[in-house]
Amino acid sequence: MPHQQHTLFIKLAQIIDSLREKAFYSQDREHQKRFLGLSVRQATALRTISVLTKEQPQGIPLKTLAARLQMTIPAASLLVESMVNKGFFDRTTNPNDRRSICIKLSAKGQKNFKEICTTMDQITEELVLTLPEQDQKDFERIVEQLFQTVFQTKP
Repeated sequence: MPHQQHTLFIKLAQIIDSLREKAFYSQDREHQKRFLGLSVRQATALRTISVLTKEQPQGIPLKTLAARLQMTIPAASLLVESMVNKGFFDRTTNPNDRRSICIKLSAKGQKNFKEICTTMDQITEELVLTLPEQDQKDFERIVEQLFQTVFQTKP
């Protein structure tokens, strides 16, 4: 079975890469330019901040971002600095600990992230609709279960 799992992992990675590429190239040139300047790590940070600030709209501490991205705090600090400079993140003093900062998406970051998510949602929906109805429900349930397992979130 380990060989099959490895193959499954590769197939999942290829599907995700293909969906990302399709979402990116379906955007007009202006949208592509906005995201072309982001590294994979920066794009991951953008998505992570968006998800985590749903529960913490005031922003998340740098330490939390570093842990979620599996980075050191100094490396996460450099990443945040680059995203602030690009206009995607805002940085404020942490209201719970004045010695630390909180990070959230800037207005530009929210707008750009929403635009790309809308496209990704459409592409994902088109893909899922190729499955029989019961498989669509099973797929959604399994993806949610895997997400909760990987990120230990609450339902």
